[in-house]
This record gives sequence, C-alpha cells and structure tokens, in this order.
Amino acid sequence: MKRTTLVQRVFDLFIVHTNDINGNIYAENGGMGVAKLSTMLKAAKGITNNWLLLNSGSVGELPASVFQTAAEVIDDLGYDAYTPQAIQLATGIAGTKKAIPLAANALDAMVI
Repeated sequence: MKRTTLVQRVFDLFIVHTNDINGNIYAENGGMGVAKLSTMLKAAKGITNNWLLLNSGSVGELPASVFQTAAEVIDDLGYDAYTPQAIQLATGIAGTKKAIPLAANALDAMVI
C-alpha cells in the first residue's frame, strides 16, 4: 500500500476592507480619505502581495480632475472586489477593469 504524505502549506493573507469612501479625497473628521488610503496601499504592496482589497460601501464620485468615475477609483486604488450600491450601478461603477462585483446593495424603492 502506497503511503500519501499530506503537505501543509502556510502563508499570510492580509485582508484590507473599506466601507463608504463617499468621494472623500482628504481625511475629514478622523477618517482616512482616498489620499491617505492610496499611500497606505502603495506601502503595503512594497511589503507583500498576499492581500485582498475589498470595499462594501459607497465609493461616491471624486472631482473629475482626480478621477472621472467610481469605477476608476476602484481600479486605481487596486481593489480586488467590491459590493456596489444600486445607485452606483446606475451611475457608472460598473465597468471596472480588474475588480469584480460580489453582490449589490439595493432597496425596494430607489430614491434619487
């Protein structure tokens, strides 16, 4: 009878999660803001590539001089996956080049 050896592999996986960015470029009221988040993510990529970047809230729109759409915010920051709000699907978050939508937050009735 042949004996099978079980090989155990151990690795680190870091999960970075954001929620409700809401178009904030700079830290306000103690928040991080996209500018600080971008700096932190660049530093983290210099340490390891074993991580997932996830967002589960509103991304919002940043001024056109910085980013044109919420989808570009998701792509430029390097998100792996996100949960778009229904209004974001209607206004341009669909169409990311890398990040995949995991689900969508929706209400029974949408108020615009």
